[in-house]
Amino acid sequence: MGTREIAQWKPLPWFLVSPPKNGGPARSRERLLRHIDELVDLYPLTLLSAPSGYAKTALLSTWAVAEGRRVAWLSLSRHIGENEESLLGGIISSLHRLAPRLGANDAHLLSRIFPDEQGTQATLELVASRLLELEEPIVMIVDDAHLVGSTLSSGLLQTLTDHCQNRLRFVLAGAAELNQSFNRMLARGTATRLGPAELSLTVAEIVEDFHQVGIALSEEAAQSLHNENGGWPIAVQLEIVARSSGSGGTGPVGHSVLTEFVATSILGQMRPELAEFVLAGTTCLRLDAALAQLLTGAGNSSALLEECANQGIFLDRYESGEHRTVYKWRQEFSTQCQQILDRTDSGRRRRLNAIAAQALARLFPTEAMSHALLAGDSEALMGILREQWLRIVIESGAAVLNDILLQLPGDIALNPEILLIRSACLDLLGDAPGSTLLRLQARRALSAMDVVPHQVRATLAFATLFTENDAGALAIAVDSAREHSAELQGNPVTNAFAMFFLGWTELRLRRNPAAAVRMLRSALDQAENSGLHTLAQRTRANLMLALSFGGYFSSALALMAKYEVPGQDATVLEWNHYDGAIEHFARGIVDFWQGRLPEANQTFLDMVAQGGHQASYTALARVYLAFCAADTGDARDIRAAESRLDGVSQSPQHGVPWPTYGLIAAASLRAASGEPEAAFEMVRDIRDVAHVPVCLALAAELARLAGRPADALQMLGGISATGMTSYVSVSALITSAIISRGKGEGDAAHRQLERALDLAVKESIVRPFAGGDDALVQLLTEHAAWGTAHEGFLAARLAHGPGNISRQAMLGTQLSKREQEVFGFLRTTMTAEEIAAALFVSVNTVRTHQRSIYRKLGVSTRRDAIRLRP
Repeated sequence: MGTREIAQWKPLPWFLVSPPKNGGPARSRERLLRHIDELVDLYPLTLLSAPSGYAKTALLSTWAVAEGRRVAWLSLSRHIGENEESLLGGIISSLHRLAPRLGANDAHLLSRIFPDEQGTQATLELVASRLLELEEPIVMIVDDAHLVGSTLSSGLLQTLTDHCQNRLRFVLAGAAELNQSFNRMLARGTATRLGPAELSLTVAEIVEDFHQVGIALSEEAAQSLHNENGGWPIAVQLEIVARSSGSGGTGPVGHSVLTEFVATSILGQMRPELAEFVLAGTTCLRLDAALAQLLTGAGNSSALLEECANQGIFLDRYESGEHRTVYKWRQEFSTQCQQILDRTDSGRRRRLNAIAAQALARLFPTEAMSHALLAGDSEALMGILREQWLRIVIESGAAVLNDILLQLPGDIALNPEILLIRSACLDLLGDAPGSTLLRLQARRALSAMDVVPHQVRATLAFATLFTENDAGALAIAVDSAREHSAELQGNPVTNAFAMFFLGWTELRLRRNPAAAVRMLRSALDQAENSGLHTLAQRTRANLMLALSFGGYFSSALALMAKYEVPGQDATVLEWNHYDGAIEHFARGIVDFWQGRLPEANQTFLDMVAQGGHQASYTALARVYLAFCAADTGDARDIRAAESRLDGVSQSPQHGVPWPTYGLIAAASLRAASGEPEAAFEMVRDIRDVAHVPVCLALAAELARLAGRPADALQMLGGISATGMTSYVSVSALITSAIISRGKGEGDAAHRQLERALDLAVKESIVRPFAGGDDALVQLLTEHAAWGTAHEGFLAARLAHGPGNISRQAMLGTQLSKREQEVFGFLRTTMTAEEIAAALFVSVNTVRTHQRSIYRKLGVSTRRDAIRLRP
């Protein structure tokens, strides 16, 4: 089983995880319904494998909805099952759809199953563990399973059936080739099969089927019909439809004459209005009444669809809980109708596909492009692509779009816009070499143009945001894309996706966190107003990080509290190749800088445990784990953090300077191990790297600790004004203040420290005050006497600092944790009453601790105690 990430999972539409509602007269198939009951009880896997037309879907949908059955349903397509990850995502969607129909315990278990970022195997283990806890077994029906038989049989299904102890059983329905994928299980006796012989109608069933539509058929006539068509359900159904229309029957039916049979005995025997409706309506395999009306021009499309479904004219009905109905033509029937239409009026077929492309462009852009291909309308296809490709990649997934673009004719496929968009798709799918190759091809094609059209320049700008790694080139691309985005104001949906992606990229550039926040807020407003729920969710996650990274901790925590940061087993973001665990990292940053080191450390450890590639947020978690270990100084944590840094990329990606992050993390660990000079040498040249404010601020700390104040100030001078976020500014001001004090510039030092306190109090920034080295403790202690507008905050920093009393001064005595806390407050000008209020204790308790502190330190006054500092 592979370990790739499940990068683009999202719940499937309800009509793909619901059994179709059978229309028309109920078929008398009790024989098969009972047989399926018996087989499901005996075998973990039951196959219904037969050519098209054996009513497999109708049979299983009838079986699935019987009273008391615990059945999940999954209708497959090649895209859903193109690999184990997407197939497993479909299975999870099916389990979610089933959950509300179960008891409370089982419903809770199934609703907690989500893809695991560590990959397929981890997700399989999660699914199996949840299923093992079910109170009663469930059955999963997978329709059209032949489309992905090799993926199903590659180990996924075997793993689930082997390890769930009969709590999950599968029924797979598909074409005859499905058997080939499961020959081994069939041979071992762990699977069984219902084939054409079992699925064919008996003579008695044929009689009953005719009887249910009001046609009397003798047993002799039924036997004759059975002799002609072998009991093939579709042939029997076609005969019933033909006789119902008054044609008197058709004679032998086989695959070779099916198209002609549909043309003459089905469409030819319908009243003209219905025949025309079906011929045009089958342009789209799946449709609702509104789309049917656009295609056919029939004002009574809803009634005609119901008529087809109720008469069993190869149309399945799917109903949502919101009273919305979607219909799906039987694939074989739809194919035959379209072949008939192409044969009789190919121009009309192209026009209908053009209508479908236009109708589906907004909500189902990938299907719309497929119809544009069938219409032969490259201009319409390019129009849909230009307007929707960013949305498809961000919201729907790059794999489907790439597959569609691979089907384009040669001349269009080499269009530089197509190459650029495919390059973006491959980058998202983790194929960096393929992405680079296509991007180079596109750029060569563009360089050969005398004039690059405006629309092509816009596509180039946004595609570059996916594929460019150099920060300087990426910054130019962002500015260019922003100019083009101004033209999208009239299209709120397209503009929302463009604004999100601009903010997403600006955040990774780190050059202006405030601008990233503004863009993401704008994208969130537009997404919510336009009902773009997936985009809104993704934008909120990025906004959480933008606010955290930008130092707006109060706003970040408010957003997290409003929407809650999901647990590690929650829904995986669709494009978590880029954004996996982004909300957790945002929370970790806030905890780190606000001094909640254990919480931050645990968040980052959880992220690493979940897995992620070397340029993901998991890699940043590895960097911050190093910062946490350096701050605690624990030797074991330091060794563990050093080993984790191997999981950080050694080259810049998407404008993120990964080598710089890895370097400052390693240097921090070196300094914490007692080698400040060696740590400084590691980061000596970091001042030359642009847009890494956190790294420069931390490098300046290391330079100061190594006795290199001039280098420290030079590093701080490299931080741009936009990079001076709240926590970076606090760190920089404290470093500058300590250096000023060391140069004898006491007043300047205290002014700088007071400015740092102004910023720190506003966003509860604690970490820069917690270094604990002698120079910092001395400065903080002196500042309490110098005077501050933030006495309580400063006292708390002194109270919780690890080095607020020298070991020599304590003369071997040990202050308790509470006594150290009180001692920190005693260093300020706060009265005993004010200290008591700050610590939520009584004044008498404060005075008791005060006397104990004096006794242990061998002093008799507050002034003498305060003098005992390092």
